[in-house]
Amino acid sequence: MEEIYFDEVKRAQRGTWKNFVILSLLLSSFVALAIGVLTFSYFTYSSLSPLQKFYFSQYAKSYLNQSNFTRHGKYKILMYQAVDRKTKKKDWYACLEEQLIARTDERGNVMFDQNKNPMFMIRNEVPYEKNSYMFYPDKIEHKWAHDFLSQRIYKTDFPEFFYPGAGGAAFSFVFAFAGMCAFRKKRLSKILEGKYLRGTRLLSPEQYLGEMKTEADGIGINVLTMK
Repeated sequence: MEEIYFDEVKRAQRGTWKNFVILSLLLSSFVALAIGVLTFSYFTYSSLSPLQKFYFSQYAKSYLNQSNFTRHGKYKILMYQAVDRKTKKKDWYACLEEQLIARTDERGNVMFDQNKNPMFMIRNEVPYEKNSYMFYPDKIEHKWAHDFLSQRIYKTDFPEFFYPGAGGAAFSFVFAFAGMCAFRKKRLSKILEGKYLRGTRLLSPEQYLGEMKTEADGIGINVLTMK
């Protein structure tokens, strides 16, 4: 018969394993979320230009609404009106990064208007009609907005912005969970090492009972009788 060993370390590990896993998963998820947000904020979003930061929420909107039943939506796209060289008619054109200059204060920070929109000036070499530089007043197709932003402003697909943050979050989750498992194992071993409370380590339960009967004649118990 295979010998069965009872020790307090294994019992403690079995007894608290479920609660430990739940707590570790929650804490690891919180750490991963925090690292993912910090990675995105300080490494991805901070590297964008003022115009790209301004368009970012609209880029997300156009990406999520590409397959929507409503084809048009309200966007804040900086545009100017100019005369087409071929048709000789006025038409609207979306401003590109190289056609705009961000208005900054004395410290170099981008200035905002009363509607909390960043302020940009159109370059003089752009042949636009006077007083035609503005946010496009009419609704725009979601697909057109997405194609313009992905091809002319960002030149990358929207999900790719979250790859570094997702990678940092995944690594942090694994590292945090493995670290908590190692800490728990070491802590239990340190606290309970050598404290075998359910029989000896070198004897099976049958051998232990035999030793108790032979040498110690059992364990004495005082019984109070009621008169």
